[in-house]
Amino acid sequence: MSMESILTFLFSPTYFYADYRKNKVEAVSGKTARTELIKKYNKRYLAASILLAIGLGATYQWNEYPEEYSIIYSIVIGLIIWLFPFSRSNEIFYAFIKDALDKVSHKESHSELKFSDRIRLALNSYLELVVNFGLIFYLLPCEWFNNQLESMVDALYFSGVTITTLGYGDFSPVHFVPQFLVVYEVFCGFILLIVSFAIYSGRGLNEKA
Repeated sequence: MSMESILTFLFSPTYFYADYRKNKVEAVSGKTARTELIKKYNKRYLAASILLAIGLGATYQWNEYPEEYSIIYSIVIGLIIWLFPFSRSNEIFYAFIKDALDKVSHKESHSELKFSDRIRLALNSYLELVVNFGLIFYLLPCEWFNNQLESMVDALYFSGVTITTLGYGDFSPVHFVPQFLVVYEVFCGFILLIVSFAIYSGRGLNEKA
């Protein structure tokens, strides 16, 4: 296994799996099948994020668990964060910036996605970023924020005002982990909307010109 594959797995197991599946499908059935798989994964992961947010919002609270089990629960919550919301956020960031740079470099595409398809995927992924970071913030210890995120609605609201850089100040991180995450979320949002969206729109218009 190459160093790139190891790093990909460590930072985004969902990207590692999706890349393996897309390459396998393309080798067997061609670019059309790979294209459909990309669209399918985009919709499925967005739906999974929303369902996970609803499920955790209805069942999970940090302060419900006995203190003597805090280490075990911290490990479990850390695994949940790593395996899905953090992994998917990294996947979205890496996949779109890589694809946008490939388009600028005029590299041959591995899929048959049109620029209109890419814009739709980017918009879906932008919404998914809001939900994924909301999940992460909700699962972090409540004392890492100046005001406790008492519900999933609070967490999604905080994620939304973060990625849009509104920053009302009613919730703010006081620990270095969420402080780093809010900066990363804003960066992911900028990459997705400004870089990818601008490149896709510009290249799409140039193709029609």
